Amino acid sequence: MTPNTCPFEPFRLRNCALVVQSAGHRAQTLKELRDGLIQVPPSSLHYHFWGQLLRPRPDPDHYNDFAAWVARDVGDLETAERLDALNPSLFPNLESLREALLTVLEERLSRGDFLSWAKSRSDFFFVKAQMLVFDTGLEAETPEELGDQLSLSPSGCVFYHFVDALRRTPDGRDDFTFWLSGFGIPEDRLRPLTLLDPYLFSLRELRDRLATYIRDLGRDRS
Repeated sequence: MTPNTCPFEPFRLRNCALVVQSAGHRAQTLKELRDGLIQVPPSSLHYHFWGQLLRPRPDPDHYNDFAAWVARDVGDLETAERLDALNPSLFPNLESLREALLTVLEERLSRGDFLSWAKSRSDFFFVKAQMLVFDTGLEAETPEELGDQLSLSPSGCVFYHFVDALRRTPDGRDDFTFWLSGFGIPEDRLRPLTLLDPYLFSLRELRDRLATYIRDLGRDRS
């Protein structure tokens, strides 16, 4: 087997889209937002944090839907800032993220002031999403080919293989790292991929960074 031969199945790039559904809860106050967060399924948290990567961000000043609503419709900029500081990449699972959200809101509600119970200008609707996955017809047999194909792929491929994979796979690894490890690439060379925080970039930025680094990994082996 030559160094550039795929050691197992070729990497097949898949695209994805989210089909949005109601989670059955809505909020007009911070208390109702807290109550809703206790009851909605984890998929709702995933959508309200990560879903903005796959759709136009209505408020570019905020990273998640909760912070955007609290700032825009409740007018509580301090609490919105605290919610914005919650990076889901830093939590081991969605339940621990839920606990952090509830802590922020519980501490805010404990003040009992006007903004704790005031009604918002518009309701917050909790939603969840089902993922649809599509085959792009793009595949690669070497790291360099994967970098090239990834640069041509729709941005939803990055969401499916790099963002969603973190909660989909048992060991919490993205699909690119798992596949590349089959080529015997040392862990220290793959570490920059695992350290790349998808929450801090747009999907296009992520795609370009990933494609460049993966392509370079292939060239280093040749």
